Amino acid sequence: DVNDYLLSGRTKGDIEGLIAQAEVIECKQKALSSGALSSGRGEPFKLIREDGQIIFESKDRSYRIRGLSAARLDQLKVNIKISVNGSYHLDTFDLYNAKSRQGFISQARKVLSLEPAVLNQDLSLIVEHLEDEQARMLEKSNQKTEDRIQMTEQERQEAIEFLKSPDLFERILTGFKFCGYVGEEMNLLLGYITAVSRKLQEPLATLLVSRSASGKTTLQDAVLSFTPPEDYEKYTRLTDQALFYKEEASLKHKLLAIEEEKGASGAGYSLRNLQSAHGLRIAATIKDPATGKLKTDVYKVSGPTAIMITTTYSESFDYETYNRFIILTIDESIEQTKAILERQRMNESIEGLILKRQREKIRKLHHNAQRLLKSLEVANPYSERLTFIDSVLRARREQPKYLAIIKTIALLRQYQKEIKTASNEQEPFEYIEVDLKDIEIANRIANQILGRSLDEM
Repeated sequence: DVNDYLLSGRTKGDIEGLIAQAEVIECKQKALSSGALSSGRGEPFKLIREDGQIIFESKDRSYRIRGLSAARLDQLKVNIKISVNGSYHLDTFDLYNAKSRQGFISQARKVLSLEPAVLNQDLSLIVEHLEDEQARMLEKSNQKTEDRIQMTEQERQEAIEFLKSPDLFERILTGFKFCGYVGEEMNLLLGYITAVSRKLQEPLATLLVSRSASGKTTLQDAVLSFTPPEDYEKYTRLTDQALFYKEEASLKHKLLAIEEEKGASGAGYSLRNLQSAHGLRIAATIKDPATGKLKTDVYKVSGPTAIMITTTYSESFDYETYNRFIILTIDESIEQTKAILERQRMNESIEGLILKRQREKIRKLHHNAQRLLKSLEVANPYSERLTFIDSVLRARREQPKYLAIIKTIALLRQYQKEIKTASNEQEPFEYIEVDLKDIEIANRIANQILGRSLDEM
């Protein structure tokens, strides 16, 4: 002991000499898949991993741990079973919660006649090891994600060639056709643009309105199938407060897709804030598990987030939320129905089976292309020369959508542009500029679609 060493009459120079002569010992992990740890009574704990569970086993007792997750590092909630000579005590609780931990120790002492001090030391050792285990699980999970989205050099070059295509938007539509989607060209393009807008600071939001069985969900799924899986979240239902309690970065620069508006009617307030303020903050009152007193915790969810929702009845959507969306309507004509039925029959033929085998390659191309897109600033040198309808009040909300469509198209065509650098007082930043082709494509889409949003009927 350093203190005893000094009290025995040794000097600072003696300690410095020992440090200079010290042998460096490599630090090893506390335990591998099986091994030994020191228990609360000093005897060794054997560590065993089997069938998704972890067992800490000593001479007279064992702890079986199930349900360990790396989803939240501020919790260590597990199912824990302690066994002694055939008797056992079982509970599920958060090992970080001192009150719950003491409750477990109290019950285990009564059932198994173990000393509280021993149980306390055992749990401390288990917590320490489970934290290491949780960190390994998180690292492994992150590695799996990186492996899943890793591109070969050939895939990277194919994605860049796709993004550089002069007929990029025609190729996007061709990709949708190959994947079995009929008609709805403007809706598919705007859906694709909405998904890409997640990379901007002011993303788009779209609302797909039509009767049941018309193909709303099919169109939404078509757009999602071309979006990298790690860049979107889809839900069939959202409770009123659900978004407030998500992980802080879980929606940042992502596409939030909700399958049916009725499943999110109570979440309208959080959806509006996610669009307007590009994030959410909620202060919630909770009870401190250690003291029992009430305290305020702040939960924060960061944006920006692109949003896509389907609905059968637009008037059921509250007006404040509704007018923040670009409204898309599905083609319910007889001609479109005939085209869909023909395509369904063709899918059963040998030609359809061959096309199905090519679809995964097409989707992967779009995933890789979108992964290569940078979140750049977009400047529009033509903005002051653009015009927009000014005879209705709602135009104040609609023009920003039009400008955002132009910016997203420019962002999608960034590999066909020069990336420039500008600087403010703080730091330089990269940007690209809108060109006339971006505006031409945006006008083609906006003329057909934004008119519906401007219609007060």
